[in-house]
Amino acid sequence: MKAEAPQGKKTGILGGTFDPIHIGHLLVARDAMDALGLDRVVFVPAAAPPHKADRPTAPAASRLAMVHLAVRDDPDFSISEVEFRRSGPSFSIDTIGELERELPGNDLYFLIGEDNLGEIWSWKEPEALFRRCRVVVIGRLGSDRLTISPDLPGPVTTLDIQRIRLSSSEIREKVKEGRSIRYLVPPEVERYIYEHRLYRE
Repeated sequence: MKAEAPQGKKTGILGGTFDPIHIGHLLVARDAMDALGLDRVVFVPAAAPPHKADRPTAPAASRLAMVHLAVRDDPDFSISEVEFRRSGPSFSIDTIGELERELPGNDLYFLIGEDNLGEIWSWKEPEALFRRCRVVVIGRLGSDRLTISPDLPGPVTTLDIQRIRLSSSEIREKVKEGRSIRYLVPPEVERYIYEHRLYRE
């Protein structure tokens, strides 16, 4: 599936492992839309996240299916399966290149958490990423203000929006321990997790 957006639009790009996607991801996308005046947000699930190679993840097809379930009823959200159409690690700069071809004329806003920004120099071609899209840093929950290092490949836009104290790892742990994840993920995602017996081991 290709991301679809009219030309000349402001499009947010929210990538991640989404293992699983939860309401925190959806709230960040919605708040970023409102704060930046975006026309839509494209979710880009990572098929083979290079920074998560040291731990097992749910099958890529399952993570993709859960993202589809989470966003299918919101016309402002869409999905790009670009990272599932190529082999090897899911590098952000390669994804941006393909999204530029899919969404010609769009202004791309790359949404990244403050915690991930500290790893930016370990990414593939970080300077090119900053040249080809607008990098938007989402503040860490509990921080009074964003801490932006001057040692970055380029300028960033900071966005201090409402975030909830929730992580995918917490959800996986709850499932493993047999605790409820109701209200932490969309109902369709909750059903998918239980029906496919994800995160039990």
